[in-house]
Amino acid sequence: MRPRRRAANAVGRRQLEGIFREHGLGSFSDLLLNVTRDPAMLLWLSGSDNSKASPNENFAREMFELFVLGHGNYTEADVRQNARALTGFRNDWKRGAGDVNFRYDPTRHDPGVKTVFHKRGAFTWKDAVHLSVTHPDHPSFFVRKLWSYFIPTPPDAPTISPAASPTSMAISTSGFPTITTTRNMACRSASRSIL
Repeated sequence: MRPRRRAANAVGRRQLEGIFREHGLGSFSDLLLNVTRDPAMLLWLSGSDNSKASPNENFAREMFELFVLGHGNYTEADVRQNARALTGFRNDWKRGAGDVNFRYDPTRHDPGVKTVFHKRGAFTWKDAVHLSVTHPDHPSFFVRKLWSYFIPTPPDAPTISPAASPTSMAISTSGFPTITTTRNMACRSASRSIL
């Protein structure tokens, strides 16, 4: 990684924070789509260094491990193939301004067939996001991760099962119901432990 890319500047961090503020209570899929193409994230996770000529696995791995699935819920082959799906982003370097003109360039994208989570297709970066958030292990990971920000102890199985159900996750596309559901689950869990 080039030294100029080791740390994003304050402007990039503010822009990324703006994405979280704008999409934080909305659809997680929309949030992840916006984060995936954000300049600061592309720099931090080498996304703009990821091309069909030289796939870079950093962003693909972090997407799976930190954002959507957690460690152990994907294979190394999934990471390599997802990295290919995420190819195509780039930017320019301008003396005195640094990294500028972030964009998706289809000529840098790997258009070939990829296999991610046993599904085959000529996946793009948007497909990579969709495949990740529709993975069967995403709902329970998402609920546990959200839970951990509000409650210091992990949820028990009876608490997490209803929130990680397909119905609950379908409702969560609006985001706010997910947070409300997590709060309600915490209240029910607390009342069970008191009784």
